[in-house]
Amino acid sequence: MKTAKRFYLQFLATLPSVIILLLFGVGFLFVLNRISDQQRDVLFAIAHSNLAVLILTGLIIIAFLIALTHSFLSNYLLPLHEIKEEMQLIASGNVKHRLHPRGSDPINDLIKVINQAATTFQQMQANISEKIEQTNQQHEKEKTILASLISQLESGVIICNLAGLILLYNKQARIFLADSQGDGLGLGRSILGILDSKIISHTLMDIKAKIYKNAKNTSSVFIYVVGDGRTVRIRTIPIFTHATDMQGYILLIRDISEQVQSHGQQLQLITHLSEGCRGITANIRSAIETIQQFPKMASQKRDELHAVILKDVHALSAQIEKNTGSELLKLKSPWPLDDILLTDVLQIVRRMAEEQSTLSIEFDAESSAVWVAADLHSLAMAILFLLDKIKNLAEVESIRIVPTRKNEFVNLQMTWTGSRLGKVQVENWNSEQLIGQSSAINRTLEDVLTDHHAVFWLQENQENGESGLHLLLPVCEEPVLPPDREPVDIFNAPPQFYDFDLFHQAGQSVETDDLPLTALTYTVFDTETTGLDPAGGDEMVSIGAVRIVNGRLLASETFDQLIDPGCELSAESIQIHGITPDLLTGKPEAKEVLPRFEKFARGTILVAHNAAFDMKFLQLKEEECGIKFENPILDTLLLSSIIHTNQKHHNLDALCKRFDVQNMARHSALGDALATAEVFLNIIPLLEKGGIKTLKQAREASAKNFYNKLKY
Repeated sequence: MKTAKRFYLQFLATLPSVIILLLFGVGFLFVLNRISDQQRDVLFAIAHSNLAVLILTGLIIIAFLIALTHSFLSNYLLPLHEIKEEMQLIASGNVKHRLHPRGSDPINDLIKVINQAATTFQQMQANISEKIEQTNQQHEKEKTILASLISQLESGVIICNLAGLILLYNKQARIFLADSQGDGLGLGRSILGILDSKIISHTLMDIKAKIYKNAKNTSSVFIYVVGDGRTVRIRTIPIFTHATDMQGYILLIRDISEQVQSHGQQLQLITHLSEGCRGITANIRSAIETIQQFPKMASQKRDELHAVILKDVHALSAQIEKNTGSELLKLKSPWPLDDILLTDVLQIVRRMAEEQSTLSIEFDAESSAVWVAADLHSLAMAILFLLDKIKNLAEVESIRIVPTRKNEFVNLQMTWTGSRLGKVQVENWNSEQLIGQSSAINRTLEDVLTDHHAVFWLQENQENGESGLHLLLPVCEEPVLPPDREPVDIFNAPPQFYDFDLFHQAGQSVETDDLPLTALTYTVFDTETTGLDPAGGDEMVSIGAVRIVNGRLLASETFDQLIDPGCELSAESIQIHGITPDLLTGKPEAKEVLPRFEKFARGTILVAHNAAFDMKFLQLKEEECGIKFENPILDTLLLSSIIHTNQKHHNLDALCKRFDVQNMARHSALGDALATAEVFLNIIPLLEKGGIKTLKQAREASAKNFYNKLKY
């Protein structure tokens, strides 16, 4: 099928003949108006007697002109347009491409020269690539070593830019967060869709506050519960470009589920021990007090009391042995806490209070400059919980926090002027859930205070009428940091899943139309079906996809799934894709597969070859699956016809040949998706040369394309 431009160029072949006929007609009318009636009659008589000769001569002249013009267009003008497109392909896409002979001899001579120049260009490019490869060999060895180290770490590693886009992750991080809610780990995806965005926000606030105060230790730690119930400890470390210019952050993830479980068991054992010993010690104390009270009692009675004491001592020893044996030795790990400056905790609390309500909080930064052992997020949430209770029950808008150091403790006195609270009412707060289901940790106030060895109580000041709630926390010594280490150049390290160019991304935004094509994240996909009529009952039997992030095809991030179509497969379709009914036995239906694919492609640009066909299958299943594919869409068929207007073929096989893309798994969904992705990466620079640089420009150019009229 020829493009509109090709039709236009062939139309030019008839244009000279039309112009000559018009000129002849105008001249003939001009002559008729200038001659006399007698001359006009003579002229008509001559024309009438020689009409057949005149018509034949005119037709011969017109045919000659058309043939001459067509020959010029076919042998000179059209070949030049095709040569221009193919030269751009050699310069920007496939250096192995060579021009085939066409047109006139001068054009073929030009093609020979261009092919010779292309061969020289290919050799020069190969030489340059070889030198670059030799120069980078040593660097690649170092990168491989570092990549291996990162992939083998027991801790999960995730690196994000300030917008939260994931630039790097290792296998362990994927394992730890496999069951978390959100879109799953992937380069270019947002960590805010995987972890609780509020916790990340509070952590970054804490880090920025430490940077502002020039603190030596600028990292921050929080505890998180992932989807399968495991507890992980996440340390957030800032990444700097210059001095205090924060560019991103590293998340180091460690599984502490056993540690937390041991902590709970330890508390349970201590509780059992104290409860078991309470009655025994009461009996011993009662016996001893009786002996002291009656020193002259009968010896028989005294012996009986001694026997009771001895019996209870043995019982106490047995109780201690029972609860402090080998099992207790396994439970050494307390709830994981970090040394945190109390000022940082209170600043986080103040910002959270301002975000969530109109409550005003005042505190003295100097008096709060003490160190406490705490989990930043849970302690901040506990204090905020107490403040929120005071605000709602006492109906106040302002609360003052006065930290006072007392030996090994710091007393946070929360004072306000207003309604008073009841002690019983306050004591009941212990059993209330501190953090709701929307957050990461679901625990009571008593749980969090117990973890921090903290207590709180209500106290009223009769002199000034102020009410006060006291929170007592143990303090710790200011941590001593190890000597400074040499900075690690993470930007030259090639871990298994990485793309550091995303540091310069504009961030996640719904408005992507004005972003450059090279800055977007794509999901390139393909489907295999039972036939070519989606509206007539044909179904998908396979869907495959691969992601492109920052101009790089991520072969490690793919989607590949066979689908039970729920209908018979025709022999013709099996001959094309090779998927037989036995391969589909036990495979999930589309209503199970497509929601997972939608999650995989969420927040990206969808790309396909002849996308109208594949999208029709997806759209017909949206209502049944309860999903909606609202992604922007690009079609390599349309884009190819935009950059190569003079080429006759734009099917996937032709594009693979044109761009020297190997498709070893043709007519498999994932194989075609990978081939389409490579073709698309070759098309982008050619679009840019044609002035199509943004998503909006690509979509508008595609909408005007002839092939866009195809419907399914």
